[in-house]
Amino acid sequence: MRDTPTDTAQALQVLYTVIANTPNGLRDTAIVTLIDYDKPNLGNDTTIRYCSLSGGANISNIYDTTGYISVIWSTPNPGNVSTGIYTLIVTNAFGGKDTAVINVLTSPTPNAIATPSLQNVCSGSTISLINISGNLENSADYNWTRNNIDSVIGIPASGSGNILGTLTNITNVPVTVTFTITPSLTNGGLTCTGTPITATVIVLGQLKPIITADGPTSFCIGGNVNLTSSIAKMYNWSNGKTTQSISINISGNYIVTLTDENNCTAESSPVSVSVFLNRL
Repeated sequence: MRDTPTDTAQALQVLYTVIANTPNGLRDTAIVTLIDYDKPNLGNDTTIRYCSLSGGANISNIYDTTGYISVIWSTPNPGNVSTGIYTLIVTNAFGGKDTAVINVLTSPTPNAIATPSLQNVCSGSTISLINISGNLENSADYNWTRNNIDSVIGIPASGSGNILGTLTNITNVPVTVTFTITPSLTNGGLTCTGTPITATVIVLGQLKPIITADGPTSFCIGGNVNLTSSIAKMYNWSNGKTTQSISINISGNYIVTLTDENNCTAESSPVSVSVFLNRL
């Protein structure tokens, strides 16, 4: 029959009957009980990892030690251990023992460096390559996200690896785009995540050239119209002029390219001027 003395040990009880006979015919009977108590079974030895920046590993809850009368660790603080080999010995109520060995390894935690970490770009321009490196750059992953996706379009809201592309500011004021880069490394089934860093791109406001005519843009020979550009640092008209205003008496489409104080350039929409022959 089976017996259950405790929660952690099982006893196998076997009954034997011994019958003794004497030469004169006398008989006596004795019952011998053999009880074989199960040995505790913690399970297999194991290996665990912890991230180097976490400070240590908790091995106290790897095995179920409920019900044992003795639980002995080879370390005084199994809740926070460093790299090494540790043992756990448990004893049940019948003196049965089992030992488990825990091999604790550390996994490196990557960091990240973004170069350049700050840059200014004109709206619609390609940013300088943001190169992402670190202490484990050949094996780590560098995932990133960015903000202000509604006011600045171009580079997607998330990605991985080095950052390159065009950013277009759809407003007329500078917008700061911040890329948040998170390094991570998966080793032995454990992912260690490093401290996120940022790289900043200031996308200057859109330069929007506007041409204003001081009169009709269709007139007879002998007339003229003055075309004036919105204010900028430099002006470059399609007819070669470089002043803010030009006087036109020849038919054609006129465009101005402006350069602002940040050396950003933008081209205006064309203004059409028509000059007609005088009727006799």
